[in-house]
Amino acid sequence: ACYGDAIEPLRSVCGAEDALTQNASYHLADCYLRMGDKRNAGKAFSMAASSGYDVNIEENALLNYGRLSYELGGTFNETLNVLNSYLERYPESIHRNEVQTLLIAAYYNSKDYEAAYDAIKAMANPDRELRVALQKVAVFRAVKAIERGDWDMAKRLLMEAEGIGLVPKYNALALYWQGEVAYHDGDMKEAVKRYGEYVRRAPKSEIEYHYAHYGMGYAHFADGNMKEATEAFEDFV
Repeated sequence: ACYGDAIEPLRSVCGAEDALTQNASYHLADCYLRMGDKRNAGKAFSMAASSGYDVNIEENALLNYGRLSYELGGTFNETLNVLNSYLERYPESIHRNEVQTLLIAAYYNSKDYEAAYDAIKAMANPDRELRVALQKVAVFRAVKAIERGDWDMAKRLLMEAEGIGLVPKYNALALYWQGEVAYHDGDMKEAVKRYGEYVRRAPKSEIEYHYAHYGMGYAHFADGNMKEATEAFEDFV
């Protein structure tokens, strides 16, 4: 109850751009946070972060504003601006890895896989969680590369994802898309190999499971292996 009682007096103090307003808005944000009102807490942290009087309050407010912006699903640009601003202003912060992780997650959720990939690669010592994220992002970025016809880029990204090898689902997906790349390159034996490796690992419920048989059918057909092509097409059907 005491935090709720403090909200109105603190709000009444916030006004002029001075050290008192910065201090009051920071404590107002803390009260909102303790009361479970994260949206208003974010607004108050934003106010405290934009005032340049107490550098410690400014940094902590910006950090909490970034956390809440991501957690509450604020606009993509707002979240990116806050998190990037923190990294630019406090490059030596002990919270740098946490903020980078939130930034990567924001890119990932937005399907901006190129930016997510670059953000992870910029980190000096990514932990296992970030390497897992890198594997997923590399596969999705490879698919985007294939869609725009950049097969060499796709090949490099899929090899990287395969090399990380931490998530079974994406280990398998990397094989499927390597089959697609091999087929595009005219290497039918490699395509059959990769499609087959994928099929042995993937659940039958995945759409790629069916398309792998389709690809295998055409790869066998191109190599003149009609019996194997027929079996693959029948599996697809």
